[in-house]
Amino acid sequence: MKTGKVTYWNRERHYGFIRCDDGSADHFVHGSALRDTDTLYVGDTVLFEIARDRQRHRERAVNVTVQTSPLPAAPVGVARVSAFVASLAPKDVKF
Repeated sequence: MKTGKVTYWNRERHYGFIRCDDGSADHFVHGSALRDTDTLYVGDTVLFEIARDRQRHRERAVNVTVQTSPLPAAPVGVARVSAFVASLAPKDVKF
């Protein structure tokens, strides 16, 4: 298993790239390779494996799990994005 950081994530098309911590090239990752979440955010630290894409003959990330995220931890049952947006709101606004 390798570790790396998400450098790009396209939410509409559900794909992105991970820069490996060992300094190797960026690896393509598709949303279907995510294990514990349904999306990634730029800056997420992830743990992943490398597999060879049979059609494109290139390496890609598979079995991707998020280790840490730059977004604040969300309460149980609430998406991380909602917690992040709420943290930016004025303190007198209730969510």
